[in-house]
Formats: sequence, structure tokens, C-alpha cells
Amino acid sequence: MRDLDRRFAAMQLQMDQRFDAAEKSVTIAMTASEKAVDKAQEASEKRFDGVNEFRKALSDQTSTFIPRAEHESQYKALADRVTSASERTGALELRLTSRLDTSSGEKAGSEDSRTMSRDHRTQAVSVTVMILVVVATLVSVASFIVSLLVHAHP
Repeated sequence: MRDLDRRFAAMQLQMDQRFDAAEKSVTIAMTASEKAVDKAQEASEKRFDGVNEFRKALSDQTSTFIPRAEHESQYKALADRVTSASERTGALELRLTSRLDTSSGEKAGSEDSRTMSRDHRTQAVSVTVMILVVVATLVSVASFIVSLLVHAHP
């Protein structure tokens, strides 16, 4: 029995050592787990702080946006002004075009009249020059004939 008691005591000692080792391992694991949880909580808090800052920035930005209804009314007013200005410009362009057409017609008529007047003057000068050429030729022929007659009867 002594041998049995010794074996039992040895087994008991081994079991106690194993339980102590397991308890130390569990304690170390629990400590590491607690540290990991703490770090994860810190990281989450930092992330949520960043998210909250982002939300605040979006909120601040959104508060400076113009409301849709106000934008649409301003856009419609601006579009109406552009349309009105475009219509006035079209009307002015039409009036100017008709004036230019009238003016160019008058100008063309005036230029045609001047051109015809120049043509008449040119024709008159041409006729006068031709008459002078004919007269000069006749005078030359007459002079030649006279000189022949004068030299032929000495």
C-alpha cells in the first residue's frame, strides 16, 4: 500500500503541477486577451472619433448648401433672363439685318448710278477724242495735199 500511496502522491503532485501550469497558461491567455480587448476598444474609439469628425464635417458642409427649392427658383429666374435677353438680341439682329439690307440696296443703287455716270463721261471723252483724231487726220491730209500742190506748181 505504501507503494500505492507513493504512486498516488506522485500522481497527485503531477496533477497539481499540471493544474498550476494550466492555471498559469489560462492567466497569461486571459491577460493577453484583456490587453487585446483594451487595444481593440481604443482602436474602435479612435475610429469612431474619426467617423464622428467626418460626420460633423459633412453636417457643417451640408448646412452651407443651398436648398433645392431655392436653387430651382434662382435657376428658373436666371433661365428666364437668358431667354429674354436672347429674344431681345434676336429682335435687334433682325432690325439691324433689315437696316443693313436697306442700306446696302441704297449703296448699290448709288454705286450703280455713279458707275453709269462715269461710263457716260468715259464714252463722251472717247467720242471727243475720236472726233479730234478724225479732225487731226483730216488736217494732216489737207496739209499734205496743200504741200503737194504748192510744191507741184513752182
